[in-house]
Amino acid sequence: MHDPDVTATVSTPSIGDLSGRRIYIEDVYPLVDAGRFPVKRIVGEAVEVWADIFRDGHAVLAAELLWRPEAANKWSRVPMLARPNDRWSANFAPPRPGR
Repeated sequence: MHDPDVTATVSTPSIGDLSGRRIYIEDVYPLVDAGRFPVKRIVGEAVEVWADIFRDGHAVLAAELLWRPEAANKWSRVPMLARPNDRWSANFAPPRPGR
């Protein structure tokens, strides 16, 4: 289980600033049964992650993949690369077995 007191550090504008700037994240991969079960991989083998990310309007987007082993307190960040048709991708390699 994840520690509910440990969260990623992010800054978000107030809800009033979000009107007209909606960001959509869809078709996340890998995903098992809509996120109900963890994805299994081999230690040291790269895990490819991708998602369709887009927004209303014409502003330029950037995305990061945040990941951490269950027992870690600190999140690791990997910049995601823009691919054709609003697809973004990144990969990481788990350093040891675990969730």
